Amino acid sequence: MHPNDNPRPKNWLITHLADDIWRTIFKLCVVHHESRLTRFGHQIHILSSQVCSRWRRIAINAPELWNKIHLHVNELGTRSLGPEFLDLHLQRARSSPLRISLMADVYLVRPKGDHRTSRELETCRMIELLCRNFHLANDLEIGTYVFNCGMPQLPHGSLLDCVLPVALPLLQKLTLKIGKTVTSMNPGMSKLWTRSPNLKSIAFAHSNLFFDRCSFNHTYMAGKLQIPFVQLTSVDISLYTPEHHLYDLLSNSKDLACCVVRLCQFSWDTPFMKNCEPLNLPVLQCLKLVTTYDPTNLVYFLLFINTPALTSLALETPSIDWRHAHFASFLASSSCNIQKFSVKICGRTSPEMLDSLRLLPQLSSLTLNLDNISDGGGGAFRCDLRRQFYTRFVTEMDQWDEVTQQFTLLPALRKLRIAVLIPRPPAFVAMALGRKLEVDLLGFTP
Repeated sequence: MHPNDNPRPKNWLITHLADDIWRTIFKLCVVHHESRLTRFGHQIHILSSQVCSRWRRIAINAPELWNKIHLHVNELGTRSLGPEFLDLHLQRARSSPLRISLMADVYLVRPKGDHRTSRELETCRMIELLCRNFHLANDLEIGTYVFNCGMPQLPHGSLLDCVLPVALPLLQKLTLKIGKTVTSMNPGMSKLWTRSPNLKSIAFAHSNLFFDRCSFNHTYMAGKLQIPFVQLTSVDISLYTPEHHLYDLLSNSKDLACCVVRLCQFSWDTPFMKNCEPLNLPVLQCLKLVTTYDPTNLVYFLLFINTPALTSLALETPSIDWRHAHFASFLASSSCNIQKFSVKICGRTSPEMLDSLRLLPQLSSLTLNLDNISDGGGGAFRCDLRRQFYTRFVTEMDQWDEVTQQFTLLPALRKLRIAVLIPRPPAFVAMALGRKLEVDLLGFTP
């Protein structure tokens, strides 16, 4: 029986629900099945709208259910239902700010003058239609390959010249997926950020093509591409970032509140850093630095930044020898109040890490990664050191000071996330229950 034909008592509760409640219930059902940027050919709320007329009306009239558009072009064309469906999406989004993702990884449109297939022409029209609505978006995710391959050659001119001169007053967040190298980016793309007065956040990542060539080049980006690092409050970089480009980024971005660099490259010696002046970053609150090999300069780099407002710090590397003295000097010079701390315990890290944790009595959230603690990863000696740290950590976390009437280690801790590949020990469970911690036992085996 169709849901609309289902007989219900007149006084049944569901018949008296207000439209805003129906709308909330429906949106919760949609969000549960949606990805971050829904491909508009697979909208779950379009299918759900067939449940009943009430939901169907909500699906049509709720702009926030239509403002997420993902267009990914590959050698098979697009995964959408065509330009008409995209146009319907844009109409129903109405005044709601758009979240647009436009990606492409192949040459689909031949050079101007060559014969184009119907699929290529349709794809070109969809890209043009989407780009002409960039001024309605507050969140853009762009694959730079879209503007580097033959696709932008429209019948009446370049896509960049036709649609990008329009101002983007709503744009606040921009994600650039680099196709080849940073220097291969089309300079005409600078219209995306030079005409965006409210742009506050930029993320750089690779698009899985030519990944090894992708490196962050602050000199080229700030000079040739004119990326306005000065006005940004958030930067997320997933490209290889040499230490001198990281230093240049921080020195020219005094308003940064959040900085995430996932592929730092620090040299074995420090000739560059020895000639640098310390940076003052008065508003930086969140800093995450991740390296991919075994440098010892990750903690040393902290000595060259002053971050009095820092509340969240994450340091991750496959194999790092922790420098407690450097970390203590950083905390003393910055006078920051770190409340969230994430670190990976590797190599000779363990003996000094507890001393560093004692310098963070105000810490409320701690993430420890002790992977490969039981399978001999990194050598038996380092594995044994990590195991010793884990045992000492659990023991000291369970100690109570009768004088101060608080736990001796990290008294303010409320949340503990620990990743370790060993059987779950009763001592850890007892400690977590005794301290009433919110614990994420990621990696524990039963």
